[in-house]
Amino acid sequence: MRLLKSNQLNAINQPGMYRVALGLYLRVAPGGSKQFVQRIMIQGKRCDIGLGGWPATSLTEAKEKAICNRAEVLAGGNPITGRSTLKQTKKRDNLLPSFAQIQEETLDNLKVTWRNPKTGKNWKEGMDKYVTSVIGNTPIDEVSREDVLNILVPLWIDKPNLARKTRQRMSAVFKLAMAYGYIDSNLAGEAIDGALPKQNPKKSHHRALPYSRVPRMLEAVWKADVNMAAMAAICWLTLTACRSSEARNAKWTEINLKNRIWKIPSSRMKANKEHRVPITEGMILILEIVKPLKDGSGYLFPSTRCPRNPLGENSFSHLIRYVGYGKQTTIHGLRSSFRDWAAEKGVSRELAEQALAHSVQGVEASYFRSDLLRKRRAVMKQWDEHCMKKCRKILENLIEQINQESE
Repeated sequence: MRLLKSNQLNAINQPGMYRVALGLYLRVAPGGSKQFVQRIMIQGKRCDIGLGGWPATSLTEAKEKAICNRAEVLAGGNPITGRSTLKQTKKRDNLLPSFAQIQEETLDNLKVTWRNPKTGKNWKEGMDKYVTSVIGNTPIDEVSREDVLNILVPLWIDKPNLARKTRQRMSAVFKLAMAYGYIDSNLAGEAIDGALPKQNPKKSHHRALPYSRVPRMLEAVWKADVNMAAMAAICWLTLTACRSSEARNAKWTEINLKNRIWKIPSSRMKANKEHRVPITEGMILILEIVKPLKDGSGYLFPSTRCPRNPLGENSFSHLIRYVGYGKQTTIHGLRSSFRDWAAEKGVSRELAEQALAHSVQGVEASYFRSDLLRKRRAVMKQWDEHCMKKCRKILENLIEQINQESE
């Protein structure tokens, strides 16, 4: 959900909640009246606080009120009732909110930026295990660099990736505390660089199948005689070179057979930008095969275990292992197979990167407007012909069998 700007508020007329800042929304009532509403966690419960009607209350004023409310909650207060046990304690003992309290507020702010709920779950579990269990009850201004280093140094060499993630998460907590004026520096920032051991960077890539073996893999998939939706989805993912979530959540409403385009909305794309995928002959065959699987959910590849839901996240990896390719490739590695094929066949970098929906960085991004759909259509046609040469006949026979059964 993108943030609305002040000059866009007047044009919003449909009833609903529209996000204008982290935790701050413009609520449009059925009658057309508009009010700023803040959603905030108070003592473990989500609460909605009205901050004034628009345009009498400006967006800037609403944001300022929201910041004050968050600060009050972090200090143990309740903006709704005006009561604060922790505030009284703070005045008496000069204590600020604990690290755990600010961590909770940080997580609440970050959640709205994450598409996958598992991201928040992993974030919290990692912090609770390695950080909050050690300094969670410590007032934020009493946490020291020594505390931070005692947490990070044991992980820094043995578990470098985890250590870097933990440092980033701690840094986010300290940044929020700085914003509220509780501390003056980020204790997980550059100041501790000199005290952390040097890591030996090890680049690990997703296992990727050599592109020459992709046709044989797809043949094995279609001969497996397992979940039809999973087989079709893996083939679809391979032919389109898209990401797992983009394939699993594909919907019939995104398919334009007349123009032969699969249009993935920005809300499902990693780069928050709509992506158009040329529909090839192999994809047409897949669409014919999954037609009988329609269950009213609108998904191309619906789950058989959870009706009206897409395939589960692990369905692809399970099938890849089942057909004997689990040690040779990952699902994401199939995108690398396409990229290697494109490089070997002389496909330009721009075309290959557009096909993978990668963001163009730097100055080049300012001038690169076209998605090169026409040229990509020719590339994806060649990739389709390469991938389907071992299994095209299998799909055609399967469609014929489906048609006969439906007569």
